[in-house]
Amino acid sequence: VLRNGCPVCVPPNDCKIAGDPVCGELMCAPGLSCLPGCKDDPSCCFGNQCVPKECPSLKAWDCLLVGCEAGSFCKVGGPAVDCKCYTDSGTYVCATGSANFNTCVAF
Repeated sequence: VLRNGCPVCVPPNDCKIAGDPVCGELMCAPGLSCLPGCKDDPSCCFGNQCVPKECPSLKAWDCLLVGCEAGSFCKVGGPAVDCKCYTDSGTYVCATGSANFNTCVAF
């Protein structure tokens, strides 16, 4: 995708719009890499994921899967890792190795 006239790599989407039928019983949560002026809208964000309604935020996810917010980049330490929703607390926990978790870092 172009940002400020330069190509920027963004993660692929599992879904593209709120209520996307590809998610079935799940909801389409917006990824963290969004076009300027867009926030929390799957139609203009990248790295969107189908998630349980109890865990709508992707902020704790591996940035190779959901991207990073404006002003930060994905510091890659290894391959993407899976994240699991704990519906009782509404939070995600991602399988992190001590030095190989991919995380967003401010510029």
